Amino acid sequence: MTERILVVDDNDDNRYTLIQRLGRDGYKDVVAAEGGRQALDLLAAEPFDLVLLDVMMPDVDGIRVLEIMRADARLRDIPVIMITATEDMRITARCIELGADDRLPKPFDPTLFRARVRASLERRRLRQMERAYFRRHDAATGLPNQERLRDAVADGLASRQPMLVAGVGLGGLDELRHSRGAAAIDAVMRKAAASIGPHLGADDMVARVATAELGLLIRQVPGGGDPLGTLQQIVETLSRPMKLDGAEVAPLPHAGVIVVDPSAEGAAPSEPDSLIAGALAALSKAVAAEAPIEIGNAGLRESALERLALQADLLRALAAGELSLHYQPILALGSGAIHGVEALVRWQHPQRGAISPGAFIPIAERSGIIVNLGRWILEQACRQARAWQDSLGVQHAPVVAINVSPRQLLDSGFLASLGRAIDSSGADPSKLKIEVTEGCVVRDPALASRLLDAIGARGVARALDDFGTGYSSLSYLQQLPFDTLKIDQSFVRGIGGHDRNRSIVRCIVSLAHEVGMDVVAEGIETAQDHAALRDLCADFGQGYHFSRPLPAAAATAMLAGGAARSHRVA
Repeated sequence: MTERILVVDDNDDNRYTLIQRLGRDGYKDVVAAEGGRQALDLLAAEPFDLVLLDVMMPDVDGIRVLEIMRADARLRDIPVIMITATEDMRITARCIELGADDRLPKPFDPTLFRARVRASLERRRLRQMERAYFRRHDAATGLPNQERLRDAVADGLASRQPMLVAGVGLGGLDELRHSRGAAAIDAVMRKAAASIGPHLGADDMVARVATAELGLLIRQVPGGGDPLGTLQQIVETLSRPMKLDGAEVAPLPHAGVIVVDPSAEGAAPSEPDSLIAGALAALSKAVAAEAPIEIGNAGLRESALERLALQADLLRALAAGELSLHYQPILALGSGAIHGVEALVRWQHPQRGAISPGAFIPIAERSGIIVNLGRWILEQACRQARAWQDSLGVQHAPVVAINVSPRQLLDSGFLASLGRAIDSSGADPSKLKIEVTEGCVVRDPALASRLLDAIGARGVARALDDFGTGYSSLSYLQQLPFDTLKIDQSFVRGIGGHDRNRSIVRCIVSLAHEVGMDVVAEGIETAQDHAALRDLCADFGQGYHFSRPLPAAAATAMLAGGAARSHRVA
């Protein structure tokens, strides 16, 4: 058998017995460690498929080794069988809590030993198959995802045949989303893909690339039809109403397309990512122009290539120290005292100068760079929070709010990253706040609720950011454990002279207070708006009226000197 197994036990006889029994069962690639510290060194250096781990060891015990493994993204999926001579239920319970796959009592029963080793390895194999599937498929619909589409486009380019790459968006689904939730949108996308299927050839593909967007690859085969004509038929098909649990749904389809003809010099970029990005850019233009189909031109392709270049630069920037955090004060609207700050990432490119977060954050989110970027932001913000706690005292230090994107929050390593950032910095968790948008919770509210509960269990506050945009479901305020609601600036700007917005904000503030949340108003730009929000009983506010986001040194000076006092309203 080819599985690589690590045996960890400080007792020579036990190690010998385990290795011999594994050998008799056909496992030849077995490595031994004499204690927990040596085991961790081996795990850091070599891949393993299973660990047999003694609980009681003098240097680093098995419980601690298991804790470290489960906190490490590279090691957490390795199955671990705990080996123990004790019947202490507290130890057994702790092993279960940490995610041990099984337990073997000493002395070993050969039949039980063989069965549990095989079962643990089989579970690992099935988990690996499942992860491989979901890396290439949309979890909600089972459709191929953008990674699979990218591979199909690469295969199409290698064939040197004419083809088109398209992005197809389904509009007109907002009412369905609000009334029946994300699952209904998933059902619509499955039905849409099924209706497209009859128009596609064996080597064509339909994939889900966003909530309400599909990606298409249509090849032109000898003797076949025109791919662009096929796309037109698909758009017409998607325009027809469909039945969903007895109700009629009428999507509004738009398509953006890049036509690829290898015989035409310079017709399109030759990278799959560029083609897909160009098609999605053309889709955005089709939606804006209310056109059924938009064919991507050279400008759109150049824009797609520019985004790819920016993506590569962003990866480099993380290591090159080009990123920094600025901090925008959040003030108590009644007293004008600084209550907290929001950490905001900034990028100073060595050639391009300052690059707007609006330009690079969406690229980071789409590409997955946001996970590493978000981890860096967590670490930097926690270090700065600790620095302020040391210089000002915990009582007077600001609450540091840290934005977390949907992809970052739902990443399996997020909670571990948050814990490491807090523990390594020594920051007081009560002076930290994680901000998430509705987009973080709408896809899987149950998972979001568990994650928010875990964040709260660390003593960190939780804020629902940009409320009033996106899905705006008031049910989130009841169902999910948020401490703070942040009202989007679209309702705040000009509120001093806008009666309708004033009424909306009054209702939001009242409802938030009713469920025990405090309220932050974003985007306050005038004294009139400040006064109106204070009168509406909003608790806190931020915006250019008080301060722009400041580098850490300037924010520190403002906190130390009480510079915000000049903004108080009598």
